[in-house]
Amino acid sequence: YQRRVHGYSTASIFGKRILQLKPEGDLAKKTKQVIQFCDKNPSDSIKLDYDHKNIFVVCGYDFVPIYKGSSSITCSYCHCSYLPKHKGRLCQICNIGEISSKTVKGVKFI
Repeated sequence: YQRRVHGYSTASIFGKRILQLKPEGDLAKKTKQVIQFCDKNPSDSIKLDYDHKNIFVVCGYDFVPIYKGSSSITCSYCHCSYLPKHKGRLCQICNIGEISSKTVKGVKFI
């Protein structure tokens, strides 16, 4: 089952970000084609919780953006970012650390 989202406005934004990375060859050509098509139909059928002008990290549990200035906590081991409501849970990324405001210090890997 395949569902088309028709997120042309968002796809155009992502395409322009890809071009900022200066890709070579076929990727650059295809990206420009996608941007051209999307700019002719600048709409999104589904509203995303995404602000492309605001810096963010992704919550490792809910996979939603945590924008700069919003409160967040990290895994005590791998430092993945989480929303505060996940405090005390096991980190979903490393499955080692606890999601808290405390970090493990003095651990050195050789």
